[in-house]
Amino acid sequence: MQSRIFLVHMTASLGSKPFVLVKNSRMMSDGYAWIITQGLSSLLDPIDSKIMDSMQGVLGIRPYLPITKNVEDFETRWTKNFTLLVKANPFGFRAYDTIWALAMAVEKANIKQDSSFSKLNASESKVDLAAIGVSEMGPKLLDTIRSTEFEGLGGYYRLVKGQLEASAFEIFNVIDKN
Repeated sequence: MQSRIFLVHMTASLGSKPFVLVKNSRMMSDGYAWIITQGLSSLLDPIDSKIMDSMQGVLGIRPYLPITKNVEDFETRWTKNFTLLVKANPFGFRAYDTIWALAMAVEKANIKQDSSFSKLNASESKVDLAAIGVSEMGPKLLDTIRSTEFEGLGGYYRLVKGQLEASAFEIFNVIDKN
């Protein structure tokens, strides 16, 4: 018997919707395999139960996030302050860690508020972004960011060749929570 494998690489808001149609078309049965990537699989919890039901048996891959005391404390604070907006997720943890890395680099590079800017454009327009100039501390800040390493909410934070070091991933199967 021939099998068809589908790889769904979309955000949760887009990628979850076709699965109801897929199930109604009987494409969630033998002979079909569905794999979802990080964009969709990292945000499964807030998905509507009808959509989640249609995704039974789908395989997913997402960053592995060990539940540490810091993560639990953060999620408690997040839920208390932003309960109606969105659940904390790996994307949010990485964003949070990135802001911390930038703040740590600014402190470590000893960048002051009165740092000077070299003007590349003599425009007096207040909406001309090029008129703002370039911070003379930019190269120092960039080097400091590149060397910043710490244990964050999303795992160990370290840049390798300018990219966030890949974390461990987990592979999972979508199954009914009931």
